[in-house]
Amino acid sequence: MTLSPLEAARDSVHANLTIGPEPFDDPFNIEGPFTRNIGAKFADVQDEIAAAFEDYIPIK
Repeated sequence: MTLSPLEAARDSVHANLTIGPEPFDDPFNIEGPFTRNIGAKFADVQDEIAAAFEDYIPIK
């Protein structure tokens, strides 16, 4: 049996179901629908991060 940090990461985030196998088959290929459109989605991602911080790490 061989232990693989890459396989452990793939299993822990259920990568085959969420992002597909391609990034793990060729880890140097980061070009995909998300990275091509990241500029258009950046404001949405930023809003989600801010909301998560407010929900889970409130400043008091």
